[in-house]
Amino acid sequence: MVVVRTSDTTVVAACDALAQGRAWRATRALAPVLSDPRRRTPDVVLLAATAAGEWRGWDEVDSLLTGQPWLDTLQNGRGRVLLARSALEQEKDSLARIHAELAVGSATDSRERGRRMVILARALDRLGVRDSARASYVRASRGLPEISDWLILRAAAL
Repeated sequence: MVVVRTSDTTVVAACDALAQGRAWRATRALAPVLSDPRRRTPDVVLLAATAAGEWRGWDEVDSLLTGQPWLDTLQNGRGRVLLARSALEQEKDSLARIHAELAVGSATDSRERGRRMVILARALDRLGVRDSARASYVRASRGLPEISDWLILRAAAL
């Protein structure tokens, strides 16, 4: 979940909508905020990209996040993860690999690193880099014990 500390009632409403699973409503609520340079903060852009990702608006994610200087630092690189997911979902596997490798580097705990390793493993698998994909699935399994059996099985299949 994206954390936005603000007193802007529109942004708060968008956060609430996203938390309730209403990503499209959050996107619509954030449109006027994004068009106002005084209100368009990096946190708001990341929130808007997160909402777009929830409804699979990958072009929107890309347009909001590509080239942002804070991708790898704001909220532990969540923007980079969204770009990796976007590339993967659009079958831009080489780009997904690049974004995922960078996203893994900014993960702050083993669970988040595991999630990001799964994205990397999927991109590597699609690119036919089987040994690296297998190793990535195994590394991901260490941070995601609840699905480690599946990840190990996926690694073994490679």
